[in-house]
Formats: sequence, C-alpha cells, structure tokens
Amino acid sequence: MLEQAEQRLTKEFENLANRIFDEKHQKFNEASKTSVEALLSPVRQQLTDFRKKVEDVYDNEKNENYAKHQSKE
Repeated sequence: MLEQAEQRLTKEFENLANRIFDEKHQKFNEASKTSVEALLSPVRQQLTDFRKKVEDVYDNEKNENYAKHQSKE
C-alpha cells in the first residue's frame, strides 16, 4: 500500500515536472523567436531597400544604354 502510494506520487511528480518543463520550453522558444525577429527585422528591411536600389540602378542603366543605342541609329 505504501509502496503504491510512493509510486503514484513519483509518477505524479514526473508528470508535473514534464508539464512544467514543456511550458518553460515553449515560452523560451516563443521568446527566442520574438528576439530573433526583432534582430532580423532591420536587416530584412535594409536588404529590401538595397535590392530596390540595385534594381533601380540596373533599370536606369538599361534605359540609358537603350537611349544611347537609339541615338546612334
């Protein structure tokens, strides 16, 4: 009887410890994701801006080259 109660309490303790661990793990993952997103957001924006500038320069050069080519003909 005492042994069964001890086994039951041990099992309950393990279940509680696992539940707490899972909750902490989930909170840690969410906090990590939020932190990483906060760190990467400015980089993402800068890359987007850089891509736009490169595309604009490429388009301008293409148009200038086309205009030069047209003026030679």
